[in-house]
Amino acid sequence: MHIRFAHHLFDDYIFRRGVDYMEWGLVRQRPLNDPHVFDIVVDGTRPYNIQIAVDDVGHVLSHTCDCGVHHCKHLAASFIVLSQRQSKDYEVGTNLRLDSNINANVQDPALLHTVVIEQLAKALDVASKNENIDLLFEAYEYYTEQMNWLIDHHCYQSALVVLEYMMDEIVSYWTASNNDLEQMNFFKKQTLWIKSIASSYQIDPRRLISDVLLWTQLYPEIKTEVKGLWLVALCVFASDDLLRDDILHVIASVSEGMDHPKLLAEIEFSYKLYANEEDVEAYSLAHLDSDLIRNYLIDIYLKKHDSQKVIQLCREKIRKSPKHEDVVWVGPMLEAFRQLEDDEGFRATLKWMYYCGEHYALEHLRSITDRRIWREVVDDMIREFHQGAFSDWVYRHLLMEEKRWEQMAVYVSKNPSFIAQLYPYLMDPYPNMVYDLLIEHIDRLYRREKRIEILTPWISVISEYFSEAEGWQLIEKYKS
Repeated sequence: MHIRFAHHLFDDYIFRRGVDYMEWGLVRQRPLNDPHVFDIVVDGTRPYNIQIAVDDVGHVLSHTCDCGVHHCKHLAASFIVLSQRQSKDYEVGTNLRLDSNINANVQDPALLHTVVIEQLAKALDVASKNENIDLLFEAYEYYTEQMNWLIDHHCYQSALVVLEYMMDEIVSYWTASNNDLEQMNFFKKQTLWIKSIASSYQIDPRRLISDVLLWTQLYPEIKTEVKGLWLVALCVFASDDLLRDDILHVIASVSEGMDHPKLLAEIEFSYKLYANEEDVEAYSLAHLDSDLIRNYLIDIYLKKHDSQKVIQLCREKIRKSPKHEDVVWVGPMLEAFRQLEDDEGFRATLKWMYYCGEHYALEHLRSITDRRIWREVVDDMIREFHQGAFSDWVYRHLLMEEKRWEQMAVYVSKNPSFIAQLYPYLMDPYPNMVYDLLIEHIDRLYRREKRIEILTPWISVISEYFSEAEGWQLIEKYKS
């Protein structure tokens, strides 16, 4: 995979976190000892060490981060910085210039897929003639944009035809050339389209069933987990008596030899659910290790206003320390406490939602709190942070939102690298401290990178807020 397309390795949330790290100036590149190996440090709760190796033209050979997470926010931030700094060294070449606005020019929705496929065929032809697989990333981005449009506008038949072309033609050529699609989890990402198309009831079910069966046989790269997700999506057709034999056949064919008890349970559960079998709830209670099945029970109990069961099911999944991944469980707990009219439980859960990284929860909590005691509530949250209750990430947001400049100044004095993010908030109340920390930040950046261009944004801050003459002096100092 080319370094300029490495963002496809990450899901949206992780990539956005990586962008934040980059914009805050927390990504620093160490001097090169090898022109093909980039050593990078990302300043977070501790310094994280990243190493990315590329070939002569910018294809990624390996990547690691010592945080231990496979595709983490630190790695995302590193790829973003490298793709910008090395853009002149690693040009992709031909730009296909696919027309992404064709939907506005096609009057007949039934013809949309024809025009989209023409564009995809153009990309495949150019890529194969030039033997340049990197060009297919532009086709992939175009394909994703068009599929989103088709699904959002309920053009499910056209979406199915475009999906078939992508899977039958482009994916066939791409997987024969390299493992880019496997690395970027392409097949799992198709689950959204398969699920949306199946749930629309606007296409020939047997056609999609046959497609899925063919693709699972055609591409051994498709992981067992993805096969299971696709089968779960197809189980919606079990609501039709005439299609149940077809569903059972594809389940038997695709799941043969599948050594994954939880996944098999989810497939069986989904079939039972849509076939309207009577023992679904009992089956679900016996398979609570599945998040899919647990979520089904939570929805059922919320509808029944059986709130205590909802709270129990959610609490069993929420970790001791708040993590963004737990938001899916904290949300139903909020609704359960609302049903119980338990104000204390609702507030505590809303606070936990904020600690998990959902910023809207702070505004919600403020809106239901007596303004006369709101400052005390925030003081309690700050004390909880110092006791290790939640992350620096959320703490910085809390200080910004609540204009707690004194605590922010203390935090930045202990974590000077964050002056790059927080200087706009501290500029007026603590100008001397901001000036000193920015000067240190500029000097620290230069000692690490030895490049004047990396200093320009921060020297501009000195010129704008303090002294233009000092800004020019800094430029002369580091140029020499």
